[in-house]
Amino acid sequence: MLFYLSPGKGPFASVRSFLLLRRIAATLLIGAAVPLMHLALTQLNPLLVSISAGLLAGLLALLTNHHQRWRLPPLRHWPALVVFSGSMMIVLPYLLALLLQADLAAAGSLQSVPLLAAVAVTVTLTGACSGALIIRQYGIWQSINQALLISLPLTALGCGYALGHQHPPADGYRPGVILALAYNGTIAQWLVFRLLQRRHSTTTVRRSSSPLRSMTTTSCLPVSSKR
Repeated sequence: MLFYLSPGKGPFASVRSFLLLRRIAATLLIGAAVPLMHLALTQLNPLLVSISAGLLAGLLALLTNHHQRWRLPPLRHWPALVVFSGSMMIVLPYLLALLLQADLAAAGSLQSVPLLAAVAVTVTLTGACSGALIIRQYGIWQSINQALLISLPLTALGCGYALGHQHPPADGYRPGVILALAYNGTIAQWLVFRLLQRRHSTTTVRRSSSPLRSMTTTSCLPVSSKR
């Protein structure tokens, strides 16, 4: 219900309280992805855990882009969109999966943890800077969906590669592992960003309609004066 309620209606008295509630809900939903990813890593390799969630989110983004009839950004925005997509949708989830890998400490690779953490921070900052340029133009919901869309070919290839190197457990996959992947792909990497949308499209329409009205009024003035 939080995805569709609008501020100022029902129990929400102000826009600020409504946005705060949505941000808190988004933070909790994203935070739940970390222990679920750790659960999935008990039976799956890190690449499969990260890339399969990205593939599922990309398929949902494909349906969303088709339903909303969104066009891809112009070429001048593609460098920022590609960097944003590659860093936040592919590289960062994989680095997080490596950091959470259950047997990382047991394998004696603790010295690699600071390096992975530093790379993850760098990737996050790079993706955030690039994403800010896109989000400023299109809003976070459309930007996330288009970033997931252009990463879909890589996530599909990566998922196929990861499946080829995945050894099924003798007792089969636990249902919790499958549910963890489904949650990370549908909620943590896709639907949660709907909560963070701040009515960007409505604001953009209002701003763009004001110059249009003024231009229409100005263009009518000479005509009325002639009459």
